[in-house]
Amino acid sequence: MESDDEAMLAPVPMIPDSNVRHPGAAPGLHLPFVDGLTAVDEGTPAWAAVKAGWLVVRFVDKWAEAIGHEGTVPWLREVHAIHEAVNLVPVGPTRRVLDRLYAALLESWGRRDITVSTTLLAYGHHLEVEQAWGMAADAFETFLRHAATDSDHELVPDAYLRLAHTHRRAGRVDEAQAAFDAAGALALSEGNVRAGLLARIGSARVTKHRGNLPAAAAALDAVIADATALVALTPNAALSDALARARHDRGAVAYEMNDHTLALTCFYDALQRYEDEGSRERALGDVATTLAELGLRDAARDANTVLYKTAQELSTRLAAGCNLMMLAHEEGQELVFEQHRRALARQEFSPEVEAQYHVIAGEGLYRFNHLEDASAELERALEIAERVKLHALVHRADVALAAIARRESAPAASPEVLEVPTAITHVVTAVRQLREMAGVGSA
Repeated sequence: MESDDEAMLAPVPMIPDSNVRHPGAAPGLHLPFVDGLTAVDEGTPAWAAVKAGWLVVRFVDKWAEAIGHEGTVPWLREVHAIHEAVNLVPVGPTRRVLDRLYAALLESWGRRDITVSTTLLAYGHHLEVEQAWGMAADAFETFLRHAATDSDHELVPDAYLRLAHTHRRAGRVDEAQAAFDAAGALALSEGNVRAGLLARIGSARVTKHRGNLPAAAAALDAVIADATALVALTPNAALSDALARARHDRGAVAYEMNDHTLALTCFYDALQRYEDEGSRERALGDVATTLAELGLRDAARDANTVLYKTAQELSTRLAAGCNLMMLAHEEGQELVFEQHRRALARQEFSPEVEAQYHVIAGEGLYRFNHLEDASAELERALEIAERVKLHALVHRADVALAAIARRESAPAASPEVLEVPTAITHVVTAVRQLREMAGVGSA
């Protein structure tokens, strides 16, 4: 439940990454890539992707060393080795971005070229999408180490923000805070208002990660106040997006503080302000989750139905399908539950969504007294959740398995329809209208 470009449930990482950091290591060693090579079997597509990335990023260092020496040329043997390594990467996004970076390095050898900088940053972002946090951080650090031109410096605050994001997602909160501080200081010195707001939002996330929810809430309230004033003075898409992110993150803090009404209004406000579809889908997913937490199942079903039928991201659609399955078993609708369960069973999940699917399937089968099948689903959920460290799902699976072992009766279904609180009537109405506008019926 955060803004930025994180999914509600992260996609399947296709590039292995140990996320090990080597603070004392020389920068040019690029040890996160070395660790990535040891994490998979040699000769596999994943191994080829890491090896090619390692060779290309090392080539960036040599390109930087050659700047100002236009007469120098790279070793032919090394050029050939990198070319061969990139060609061994399966056709797809990884190979495309490495091809572009490698070509930009060769074309600009001996001189600086903004194409190298922007493509290196694109590779770092690609590694983020693949959840290869250590290698992504290494790519951003490589850019920052070699940034020298005015064009490069314009990209530095955002590079620090991306670096901070990778550190935080990997649990390296001290490194994340340092990178957010650097981004904020640079933004302030250069008058980059948007980057300054995003650095403050990122710092609040670190505070939230450390468990100080009141401090995170206060920090985000201050960002929201400043961003609201700035948008009123100078309306533009960049500032509006920063305000949307701050509202989204404030909703996440409110949710963890069990203030679900405030969380819902924050998520809905972010949904209205976002312009890109991915961010809107993430905000709507959090609206759906909070509606379900408030017991407003009809509204939660509307939101999840829109996502299940229309979301661009597969993981978002599948997560919404899992939520629809959960709503069905909570209301005792066994036929609807079974329809969702069988349809989703044919899908390919990320580990996070797969664990969620098996927990919900197990809980539903338990409720409908199919104890053997329920135990099998919950055992599978436990195996996946423990492997990818999804502690909340581990707990849910353990609790249900223990109840089955004790032969306890499953919780009774609750088809009760709750009255919508006045403070959030507008959200419930808007979500229903979204479903109607999308042209989809209730699932």
